[in-house]
Amino acid sequence: MIDHDATMSAQAVELAASATVLPGPLAAVLEYWRDRRGDRFAPAFGAFQLVDLPGDCIPQTIVIDLHEPDHYDPAKARFRFFGTLWVETSAQEVTGKTVDRFMPPSVQTMLSGQYRRVLEARRPVAFSNTLPTPKGLLARFTVLRMPLSADGTRIDKIVSVSRFEESRRHLQEAFEINLDVSRQS
Repeated sequence: MIDHDATMSAQAVELAASATVLPGPLAAVLEYWRDRRGDRFAPAFGAFQLVDLPGDCIPQTIVIDLHEPDHYDPAKARFRFFGTLWVETSAQEVTGKTVDRFMPPSVQTMLSGQYRRVLEARRPVAFSNTLPTPKGLLARFTVLRMPLSADGTRIDKIVSVSRFEESRRHLQEAFEINLDVSRQS
């Protein structure tokens, strides 16, 4: 953990989505995604079964539905699945809600940029994310975001699987400070 000014905003660094860079469970998820896509550029949601993921990954998984294929609009993209670990960590249940309803705003902005990057790349993209905590520490987690395609040509969903690099409590603190700030504005 690094001491840092808690007013710092959420930050993300793109990583190579490869088995040599990703933590073990995320590397296994990437391999599963590749297996399920077959000859297509991305698998369909029906072929990518969440229950087939490593058990500890499912609670850290998020799936969004795009309102229009190949187009991301946070006011229209909806959370189809919001894993229980994310519900507990963020203190919000957003399944069925649009991404723009996800708080804190700095995290929502970071997510939006990452979803747009997946649409641009048309392949899995990984990110190392950093959020400030009220105690001036940085909470870190790695996320692998992967496109899904019902028709084999356009992206209609994005599945994301995370791996917390430090205590989840620190990430909870990051959500608390940002939620407090967003409620005051």
